[in-house]
Amino acid sequence: MTSRQVVLVGLASVVLVLSSATLASAEDEPIEALNNYRIDAPADPQQPVFDRRNLQAVEALDSRGNCLYRYSVFPQSPALAPDEFGVWEVAADVYRSELLREYSDDISGVSFEYDEQNEIIAASVHAVVGSKAAESSLEGLYSRLGEKFRVALRELEADGVTFELARDSVQSLQAACVVEDQVLYGPLFKAMGVDGFGLSSSIDERTGILEVTVPIELLDRTREWLSQFGLATEVSGSAHEDSYTAGRGSSYTPRIGASRLRTLGGSTTSYCSNGYRIGGNVLLMPYHCGYTNWYSTQLNVNVYSGTTGPAYSLNSANVDAQLLYGSTYSNKVWLGDALGTSTIPVIGFVTESQIVTGYYYLASNGFEGQGAIIMDSKWRSKSYYNDNTGSWELMSHLYVGHPDPASPFWSGCAPNNSGSPWMVYLPGASSFPAIGTLTGQFFENSVSGCSATSMAAVSYLYGGASVG
Repeated sequence: MTSRQVVLVGLASVVLVLSSATLASAEDEPIEALNNYRIDAPADPQQPVFDRRNLQAVEALDSRGNCLYRYSVFPQSPALAPDEFGVWEVAADVYRSELLREYSDDISGVSFEYDEQNEIIAASVHAVVGSKAAESSLEGLYSRLGEKFRVALRELEADGVTFELARDSVQSLQAACVVEDQVLYGPLFKAMGVDGFGLSSSIDERTGILEVTVPIELLDRTREWLSQFGLATEVSGSAHEDSYTAGRGSSYTPRIGASRLRTLGGSTTSYCSNGYRIGGNVLLMPYHCGYTNWYSTQLNVNVYSGTTGPAYSLNSANVDAQLLYGSTYSNKVWLGDALGTSTIPVIGFVTESQIVTGYYYLASNGFEGQGAIIMDSKWRSKSYYNDNTGSWELMSHLYVGHPDPASPFWSGCAPNNSGSPWMVYLPGASSFPAIGTLTGQFFENSVSGCSATSMAAVSYLYGGASVG
C-alpha cells in the first residue's frame, strides 16, 4: 500500500490456523520453474476489457442511492454478475438489500445472528420507533416486495432461519446518511477550516446511530458541529493521523498474490503488495498505490509485473482498487512467513452476510507474511491522505479489524502491505475464498486496526468479475 495499509486475517475461530500445521494443506510452489521473467515492459501490453455498466450506474447515483450503495445495496443495472453463487449463498444478502431498497426511510438495517459454524440462524429488521414500518408487521413489509425477495425468503425459511421485526431504531438509514454526507463530502472539513483530515464513519444497522471518528484535537468541535442536526451520533477521537504509504518480494511469473511490488514511476520509489487474480487475466491492486508501470523487486532486480491506468480504477466509486495487466498471473496466494514458498489457490469470494464480526480471518502480507485478524465491523467509509497525489480521498466498502493479540510481531497493516489479500480459512481445503484486500491503517480510540476493501464490491463494480 502507500501509507494507507490494512491487513486482515480470516481464520474461523482457531488461532492455530497460523501455525505450521496451517500450511500442511497448502501447495509448495516449484520456484525453480518460475524464474521465467522479463525486466522490461512489453511495448503494447494487452489491455483488459470489463463491463463498465455497474461502475457507471454507481457514478450516476443521487444522494439517496449513494447512501444505499455505501451499505452494499447496489444499483440494479444491466451488468449481471456471473452465476458464481447458489440461491442459498446470496439469500441473506438479497433479503437485506431488498428490504433496505424499499424501506430505508423507516428502517436502519437488517442484522443477522450466527451459530458456531457461522451459519445464519436469525434475521432482525430494525424499524424506527413510531415509523410506518414499526406500526406494520413483517408480512405487511414483505407484501410490497417482488419475486426476487420471495425466492430469497423461501430459501432462508427452508434453512430454518427465524425472523423478527424489531421496533428499536432511533433513526433510519436515510436520515443518518443525510448527516453522514455532511461529514464525508466537505461541510465538516469546511467547518474545521481544513481541506481534509483522517476520519471514518458508519451507521449502526441495529440503531441507525451515526458513528464518526476524527482526530482527537478536533473531537469537541466536531461534536458541537454535529449537534446542529439533532440526530443520534457518536463521535470518538483518534490520536493518529492516517495517510497512505505504499510489499513477499519475488521475481517469479506467473504473479502470485501477496507478492511485494515496487514502482519506478514518480519522484519517489513506492511499494505495495498485490491481491488476487480476477476475471482470469488481471491482478487486483490498490488504487491508492498510483502510477502506471509496476515492477516486482527481488535482490535489487526490477522485474516487470504489469501496467495500470486510470481507465481500470474504481476510484470514481470510492473503492480502492485498480487492475494490473500485461503479465501472467496465478490464482494462488503466498502463505507462511515472508520468506516462505507455500501457496494456496484462492477461488471465489464470500458475500457480505457471510462475513461475521468477532471472528478470525486469514491475511497474507507482502512484507510481513501470514497472520490473523479479528473482524470488527463492515461498511465503513474513511478518508485517507494519498501520498502519491497529495490529496485527501474518500474510500468506502471497508472491513475493519484488529490483528490477533497472540501474534505480537505481526502488525496486520504495516507500511508497504497495501493490496495484500484477506481470506476465509477453511481447514484442509484445497482453496480459500477471498474477502478483501488491504487498504489502510485504522486508529480509533487509540487502538490500531486495519481496513480492507470488500471483494463483493470490487466484483460488482467490475461487472461481476470472478476471483481466481
